Amino acid sequence: MEIGGQTFDIIIDTLVPTFYVQGDSCRGEFCAPSFNPSNATSFYDSGKRYDDPYYLKSGEIVASDINISGEKAKKVFFNLIDTEVGIYPGSGVIGMGHNPSQGYPITNSTPNPIIALYQQKAIKKKLYSLYLGSIPNPIRDDNITAEKSLLTLGEIDKTLYTGNIKYFSVKDKDFWEIDLDDVIVNGKKLGFKGRKIIIDTGFPNILMPSKDSTMVNKLIPEAKLLNGDYMFPCNTNVTVIFVIGGVKFKIKTKDLINGYFTSGPELPPDGWCMSAIYGGAADFKGPWHLGSTFLSSIYAVFDYEKSKVGLAHAAPRKK
Repeated sequence: MEIGGQTFDIIIDTLVPTFYVQGDSCRGEFCAPSFNPSNATSFYDSGKRYDDPYYLKSGEIVASDINISGEKAKKVFFNLIDTEVGIYPGSGVIGMGHNPSQGYPITNSTPNPIIALYQQKAIKKKLYSLYLGSIPNPIRDDNITAEKSLLTLGEIDKTLYTGNIKYFSVKDKDFWEIDLDDVIVNGKKLGFKGRKIIIDTGFPNILMPSKDSTMVNKLIPEAKLLNGDYMFPCNTNVTVIFVIGGVKFKIKTKDLINGYFTSGPELPPDGWCMSAIYGGAADFKGPWHLGSTFLSSIYAVFDYEKSKVGLAHAAPRKK
């Protein structure tokens, strides 16, 4: 992605609305490539500070022209942060959450580049779609090369999915939240009723209340609890299916693996792995968050105009 003529790797986060980039004032040990205002081909400084309530990042509200995959928009606002990006790879995060109307506290600003591209007629429709692919977790030592993710702006790429796209009405004004029918593990229906799920690319795994995660993980062969996390043999073969709108979406076994471990005083034996299905804190009772563990097998469409999420089975990757 280009911001003010400078090229950066930026994470797409479908959970929240705000957009931030690391500034050249970062002096931490893990500073990523930084946006330099003095080298920008376009730059506007509002002179106002912004404390991001989602990412807990503080910075200056600024704007530059952007270029995402050849689609261009002028004067898109973002938060130029003072500190390190943190656990995210790359130099910043674009929030593409369901509520794009939350602008920064200045006149006529929006932190969502999709809306800016649409308003400036750079894209045809007020939507985007994602073909995520498998993404190695930073703590995982499996030597898997990340598959290239594809972002399509303003339209749908029919070559990236199989079958038909099933659309679901969004249930929350702020998040891409839809209804879940059930989960099936090795053929056993768990009978989950009334659960909501948020499609969340900013989270690498799957998060749900502890009671729910326990029900799922206990059905994985040989799984056991260790220090609050479920582990199972890395060569386990298990079928986990999420049923949404009557459609079954299967998760690949390799995507259910969060990390490998070696023998240690408080670690499982060699060849054991941590489950990518997490239980939240004891007081967590909110919607489930389906991150890249789920999305690696999915083609997803996020439609602002119709307030819907579309899901289909991702097409096999071309070799």
